Amino acid sequence: MKLFSRFLADFVMVAGLSAHPLAAGNMNINLDGAEGLGGLGDLLGALGGSGSGSNGAGGLGDLFGALGGSASGRGEKGQCVSNCVMEKSASVPKLRIRPYSNGCSVPDFLSSGLGDYTHFTSCCHLHDACYMTCGTSQKFCDSEFHKCMKNECKKKFRSSVSVEQKSCRELADTFMVGVSVFGCGGFVDTQSEGCDCVSDAKEAKQRVKEYASDFYDTYNGTHALPDTILNKYFTYDVQTTSLEERDKKHGELLFRLYNKYQKSIDVVSTTGKGDRTGKVVRFEKTKGNLKQEQV
Repeated sequence: MKLFSRFLADFVMVAGLSAHPLAAGNMNINLDGAEGLGGLGDLLGALGGSGSGSNGAGGLGDLFGALGGSASGRGEKGQCVSNCVMEKSASVPKLRIRPYSNGCSVPDFLSSGLGDYTHFTSCCHLHDACYMTCGTSQKFCDSEFHKCMKNECKKKFRSSVSVEQKSCRELADTFMVGVSVFGCGGFVDTQSEGCDCVSDAKEAKQRVKEYASDFYDTYNGTHALPDTILNKYFTYDVQTTSLEERDKKHGELLFRLYNKYQKSIDVVSTTGKGDRTGKVVRFEKTKGNLKQEQV
């Protein structure tokens, strides 16, 4: 989760949470059934801010302005979008690129107060991969991240009424707010790192199909990409299907593949400290033979 630490740290340095109190009601964040924002309140309290009492969006506007969130990566409706969407082009994966992750990154001054969140590590890896998945949206990735964390809470704490599961779910809500509010710049950067913008619809369709087929050959190891998947995601008419719908289909397929074959994610760190700047890892068509190249 390369983004949480970066944006929280920048915000504390540039704006200061005490000057910009945030209330969940002013953020327009869908927490998919969040039980409460106790974790968020603790988080904001630890930063010297307030989890309630904001009477307008001025502070949030200043926040996004300070971090480049409002001017960079936000479309006409204020939603976070990739550069390809801004260019009205299709987003397609770069040649056999592997997504990567550095785990759950939280600022050092916050990590001790949040308790144990190591059970979210696999969710953080998948969230990083989703941000690099061509055709997805930040909203989709953050929602999948939230679902993943809540599932981990259920698995770790079996009793739904236990104090431990409630605390775990509140922590998941806190992480969700963190990436939703502070993640746009990182989403845009990671999309640019992993995706090419292609204006020709037929070319984009063919490139995504080739990538998905090569990926499946490599990580499944025994079977080609099933016809049922090919028919579901690639039988559309490029003349009558909108760019938004084409991207959504491609993004859903690629994310499904990364989720199913999580060994495809290049884990550079599990603590949020590493990065892969300046190089890219590609998978080869032969099974499990990875090659690292400079870009």
